[in-house]
Amino acid sequence: MSSWVVPASQMPGVQLPPGVQVAGMGRRVGAWILDRFLGGLVSSIALILAVVIGAVSFNSQALDQIKQIDTEAYQPFSSITAPLLNVNTGLLLLVAVLYVALSALYYAGCWVRFGGTPCQRALHLQVADVASGKNLPLGRALFRWVLLEGLSTGIGAVFIIFFVGAIATTPTNQWLGSSPSASTFGLNSFGGLALLSNLVSLGSSVWLIVLIVSAGTNAVHRGLHDRIVGSIVVGPAQVVPNWPGYPYQPQGAPYWPPQGGPGYAYPPQPGYPPQAWPGYPPPPWPGYPPQGPTYPPQAWPGYPPQGMPPTPPTSPAPADRPADDQNRAPGE
Repeated sequence: MSSWVVPASQMPGVQLPPGVQVAGMGRRVGAWILDRFLGGLVSSIALILAVVIGAVSFNSQALDQIKQIDTEAYQPFSSITAPLLNVNTGLLLLVAVLYVALSALYYAGCWVRFGGTPCQRALHLQVADVASGKNLPLGRALFRWVLLEGLSTGIGAVFIIFFVGAIATTPTNQWLGSSPSASTFGLNSFGGLALLSNLVSLGSSVWLIVLIVSAGTNAVHRGLHDRIVGSIVVGPAQVVPNWPGYPYQPQGAPYWPPQGGPGYAYPPQPGYPPQAWPGYPPPPWPGYPPQGPTYPPQAWPGYPPQGMPPTPPTSPAPADRPADDQNRAPGE
């Protein structure tokens, strides 16, 4: 997309170049949902890597105890005293950083390099600088990612570290068993993590709703993140058909209504023209519509309108009566 210049006096309205229009909210929300799914798959590479490099592994002692449990017992996991996981803290932190970096690369990197994420480009959307029309620079693209996805992604990574660490340092029977110690652990440790996770999820959902509502109610669909960063999401403008007689106009008459004027509807809707106007359709005779101070300017076929009685002709004077006598009153 070519660049353009937006004078400051035209804010908050935005003057776009030919062939470009502000993207609709339907396509933007659809692209965001698809990006959430595809971006999650990309970030899951870090989770797979955590298992491959040994950042997280199953505790062999716990696995041996699981093989010996009595499945018919009332509390089958009460005998598993070993933690379920082994964690390499250093590698786990490295994986968490990679998890966040992959998310930033998917969003901010694509905005800088391609002008949009894969799903946005598939739906013909582009994230551009509102002042120049160019792709966002790296710093502003990262800031936009932080406001849109980065906060929830970073907090999610921290939650994963604490959750995995809790499993790696706690006997399995304390969070899978039904003993009093398990109940205490569930309330104090996993219960606190679950509460924190729910609060983070709720806050993230509320923030996303705020962004969507702020974009949907803005004249040019710029949400809070777009206004803070100085970005705008655009798409291709609707192609206007360029063939004779479109939009419809009466043959032999000037185009009516003028584009953008009262009653103009584009594209034509059922019942076009949208309203009747004087002289529509123009009668097929010369000299219509009448012009000039005199009416009619000339005689034409069909004038005067049919159904009107013709003007009676003047009767000639009788041969036996002088013309002057016809103008005298009776008795004169």
